[in-house]
Amino acid sequence: MIREFIAYYKKQRVFILTGCIVILLGVVIYTIGISSHRKNLDKEIYNTISQLTFSETARDEELKKLHMLSKKRYLTSEQKGILFENISVIYMLENDSSMYIFNSGYAIYQYEKAGLYEKEMLVGINLAKYLVERYEFGLSKEIILSIMNEENIIKQSNSEVMRKAYMTLADIYSKTGETKKAFSACKKAEYYILQSKKAQDFYKACLTVIKARIYMQNGQYKKAEKILNKVREKYYYTNDDDSKYILIEYLLPFLEVDAKLKAYDNKYDEAIKISDQYTAFCDQFSYNVMKLKLIVSLTEIAKANDSPSFKKFSRKAWKLYPEVVDESNFNYASNMLDSVEKLIDELITHENDKKMKQHFLFSVMGLLFLIFIAIGRCNKVWKESCIDHLTGVCNRKLMMRIYEQYDRKKKKYGCIMIDVDNFKSVNDLYGHQQGDEILIGVARIAKRYNSKNITVFRYGGEEFLILYRTEKYENVVKLAEKIREGVEKLDWEDELKVTISVGTSFSMETDYPIKLADKRLYYSKLHGKNCVTTKGENN
Repeated sequence: MIREFIAYYKKQRVFILTGCIVILLGVVIYTIGISSHRKNLDKEIYNTISQLTFSETARDEELKKLHMLSKKRYLTSEQKGILFENISVIYMLENDSSMYIFNSGYAIYQYEKAGLYEKEMLVGINLAKYLVERYEFGLSKEIILSIMNEENIIKQSNSEVMRKAYMTLADIYSKTGETKKAFSACKKAEYYILQSKKAQDFYKACLTVIKARIYMQNGQYKKAEKILNKVREKYYYTNDDDSKYILIEYLLPFLEVDAKLKAYDNKYDEAIKISDQYTAFCDQFSYNVMKLKLIVSLTEIAKANDSPSFKKFSRKAWKLYPEVVDESNFNYASNMLDSVEKLIDELITHENDKKMKQHFLFSVMGLLFLIFIAIGRCNKVWKESCIDHLTGVCNRKLMMRIYEQYDRKKKKYGCIMIDVDNFKSVNDLYGHQQGDEILIGVARIAKRYNSKNITVFRYGGEEFLILYRTEKYENVVKLAEKIREGVEKLDWEDELKVTISVGTSFSMETDYPIKLADKRLYYSKLHGKNCVTTKGENN
């Protein structure tokens, strides 16, 4: 057998050697090609990211560019991590929490694969801080601790990253009442502040606020106030990009602790002034949960001290409540609201009965607290069952539930039915991936107008439905026209032009507003497309 092989090799050696050389050359050329392609991708990614402005008007276009880059072949894990980190930042600025968390998680995974542990930790810390702002302490703590338990990360991370990690951890522990762990994290944060030699005075001031909160949680109010006074009015917010960091890291935590300490000291007028200032800052960055949480805390302090201010804070919490519980939690919230409305009626009936008032206020606060906790816990389950996974808008299942609620409660509302023009032709010519991109783009335009009165749904296929709670049909027509214009202005590759046809209706003109909106949509399709059909146009 061996002899036969040797004989065969001698006869065919020229062909065998030639074949081996060709294969080797092929591997070398392929490797060089991939390397060159990745270098070009590096340049393209660098140029795209360096041109990002994150401005409100440019976000849609920037998000589209980043998504297109992320789908290119032969991307390294580092390149994917950079792209998804920037995608997550845009979603955060758009207040799209689910997409921000998803893309941040994917960036962390890609950085870990690439062995870039410092970048992995930075994205993880930013995600944890985002969750802390929404009072999701359990999940934020889990993220920080899981990252810090990895030995490679600790070895590679510099003092500045470690400072950030321990300060975030100290902040979480101080808010959850884990005082020993909070003090321990503060000590480590102090060590890394001295090591990093970057903005030491500022970070020491931020850490002082955290320590004041720890003493306050321990019931040492005088000591907490004494510590807080050391850094009072040390830094100011001046409404520019740099001072936004001062606001988030120093000023908001300072005002939160200061307001609570004033309340503990029975200085409720001062506490109200500070809470008003805190609320005004929160409004600038849509920190609705944070401002409600502070008012709830102040209400609890006033209640414990049997102060008349209890009623003021309760009413303030009640006004803030709808901003936190929006249409996305409609069914859960409406049941709770019904219960609270009954209690309000009860208060009015027994206005002169002090005990009844206290019972009412206590019940309202209990309900608010239950809602706050339940929404956080149920959020993940709700998204899986009620959100369309492709476009990120609500699905038809949730639409039917909200529609039935509107109908049952005789609410005034409008319907906007949207259909993408020539969608089947686009799918056939450009493929289903392009079709999906178009649906995502249309949904993104519609989602800009999401609010407690406006909810966007994917009705089916290329159709979307918007339910708009309003007293005037004119508002429905204006919104429909804005969305149509927004879609028409979107830019696509290969000079592709995407338009939508729209039908509108109002609950006061028919018992079947969705059916009527659909008929008017069909009328738009028959009369040139890319238009909005309204009341009276297709009679």
